Amino acid sequence: MEKKSVKQPNRHMGFVAVFLLVFVLQTAFGREWEAYAASVTITFSTDKEEIRVGDVVEVTMTLTSTDTMGDFEAYLDYDSTVLEFSSAPACIQGGGGRLRISDIGASASRQERTYKIRFLAAAQGSCLVSLYDRPIVYGYSDGVGMSVTSVSKTITVLPASNASGNSKLSVLRILDGTTQTVPLTPEFSPEVDTYFSAVPYDTADLILSALAEDSRSEVVISGQQKLQFGNNEVTITVTAEDGSVTKYTIYVYREPEPTQTPLPEEKTESGVMLALEGESVVLTEYHTYTAVERPEDFAVPEGYEATYLFLNEIQVEAYAKKEAGSEGILLLMLRNEAGETGWYSYDRVEQTVQRVQEERFVIQQIVEAEDEALVKALEQYKSNQGVLLFVLALLCGFCLLLVSLVVWLLILKNRRMR
Repeated sequence: MEKKSVKQPNRHMGFVAVFLLVFVLQTAFGREWEAYAASVTITFSTDKEEIRVGDVVEVTMTLTSTDTMGDFEAYLDYDSTVLEFSSAPACIQGGGGRLRISDIGASASRQERTYKIRFLAAAQGSCLVSLYDRPIVYGYSDGVGMSVTSVSKTITVLPASNASGNSKLSVLRILDGTTQTVPLTPEFSPEVDTYFSAVPYDTADLILSALAEDSRSEVVISGQQKLQFGNNEVTITVTAEDGSVTKYTIYVYREPEPTQTPLPEEKTESGVMLALEGESVVLTEYHTYTAVERPEDFAVPEGYEATYLFLNEIQVEAYAKKEAGSEGILLLMLRNEAGETGWYSYDRVEQTVQRVQEERFVIQQIVEAEDEALVKALEQYKSNQGVLLFVLALLCGFCLLLVSLVVWLLILKNRRMR
């Protein structure tokens, strides 16, 4: 009996120890387990499927949770150039692209809570509405932060229903650094979108005057600064109010820096004297010649490239041979005393001017111009020659056959006469 009374208290103590262990574990880890178990998902929606410039759009932010929600803190970002903040509940403040949400002391919300924010659609474009950094949603009962997942939303703003679609230019002018107008080829027309132009080597930047037909259109110019020697591309992009775009392109050729070879200004014993008469350069040897611009019907001879001569800062058009060792000889387009214009060879070393025989240039240019036609003509001639030889062979065969027939008839006639 005494043994039985001793074992009974130990058995009760074991049940008590197990109960206390369960209580301690629940107290120590219960809050942490609840925090990780509770989660919140934040999404965005709009009250309109189609949003146009000038509309007021209501964005609804919805919090969906597996537990009862309490306080809520977060930052909301948006593109202020597309959407302009209008109004929201008192717990949401800010503007300029970021709103602060501080809903402290919020009432208990089971499973779902919504916030409605109103924006004005200020401009056409796409706007991403999203939460910045880490939003915090606290559990209502224990104040522990929940696990939060947010889903961003892209809001597209379309042009206003009465937006203009005119993306044409009304004026397009080019000015160089000295405010001189640079001609366009062809002349400007709102319907023509491609042009060509050329500027001297000392023009590195252009000033463009490009005005849209509709003042609400946006005009953007690029490529007009720091022109490279040779070909450059200048673009003018006009964007209408409704998003329509017209692109104008100007191909600008900047002349390379000329080889500045000064002409002698003093008369030499051998003969050539150079002088200025008004804006013209005059060369005097035994005759007087005036430097003129090359007429369009005078082609540059083969093997020559354009260069320049300068006399008292007056630029004279000239052409030099490409091969080395010919730097002293230049071709000039001169007009003689009789008013005849042609090519002249100017020897800067010997100081002589001589008329160039142009016949070989003309023949060479004609051959080059008609080279393709000549090849086709030769091919046609060869083809025709083959046909003629075939016909001639047929005729010869026919003649042989005819002669053979005549001989046979004569032999037959002689036999009958015998």
